[in-house]
Amino acid sequence: MDETELAIRNTEIQQNHALTVYQSKIDLAKVASGIGLFFVKSLILINGGAIVALLGLLGGVGGPAGLAAKLAHPTITLIAGIVAGMSSAGAAFIGQGLYVHDQYNWGNLCAALSYIFGVVSLAAFASGAYNAVTAIAEFSSVS
Repeated sequence: MDETELAIRNTEIQQNHALTVYQSKIDLAKVASGIGLFFVKSLILINGGAIVALLGLLGGVGGPAGLAAKLAHPTITLIAGIVAGMSSAGAAFIGQGLYVHDQYNWGNLCAALSYIFGVVSLAAFASGAYNAVTAIAEFSSVS
């Protein structure tokens, strides 16, 4: 093999390596996107499911006014969790569009906002669930 053929072969190897690295980054981005989508769907589902459970409880016990009043704050907190979960999805969607258009700083900001909204949604679920359990326990001990 002469020097020219060796240089061509070396270039082909480098190109194949670069293509493999690029493809693995695309695959990793697809996996990360799938995990993020699952996370956002889960946030919306747990907050929404908690609201449905509270409404079912109110409907099952005849909807006493005292319990309904005590569950208003937890319900609002859980609704805020749904809004935060949907905002997380929206920020991620906008961020991906910005990345496609090489707006990396704005894309990174949207990604950070998406994470923050996700944490807020999870915190809203924890707070709403705790406050609902506390309200139900207080109402049960009074009744």
